[in-house]
Amino acid sequence: MLIVYLYTIRLEEAWNDMMMELLAASRVHTWYYVGYNFVDIIRQCHPGPVRTILEKLAVLFLLYRVNAEMHLFLEGGYIDPQQAKLIRQQIVDSCKEIRPQAIPLVDALGLPDVVIKSPFGRFDGDVYTKYFEMANKAPNSVGRPAYWEKEVAPLITRYQKQKASL
Repeated sequence: MLIVYLYTIRLEEAWNDMMMELLAASRVHTWYYVGYNFVDIIRQCHPGPVRTILEKLAVLFLLYRVNAEMHLFLEGGYIDPQQAKLIRQQIVDSCKEIRPQAIPLVDALGLPDVVIKSPFGRFDGDVYTKYFEMANKAPNSVGRPAYWEKEVAPLITRYQKQKASL
């Protein structure tokens, strides 16, 4: 009975000791499952412009997820630092490639501007007027923030005194 008890305690300790790795493995497995199904659905699409942009989005999504868990791939020896750098660069390149399609992709969701709450990519094209309206309506968007006198002003004063003493 004592042996079973000790075995159970050791098993629980081992489980607890590996909790970070278990969480990481479950997170990576979940994103693998999402990515696998995303790619599987894309493969069922007819060749054409919609499939092409979906393939580009899938690549970006999967690279983004690999980058988010990069430490696991590096620690496990699955990729080296140079490959990690290439993955990050490919994310930047993919974003540049997809950027022209960003507004049509969001518009394809059929969400009204009031739901998206973004002044950019507005359906009516009136980006800057709406952007400045939103910025001016934001609380404390004009003038010095409340922390200015306590936090920033002393730093500026100290800098000015140091500069004057040189």
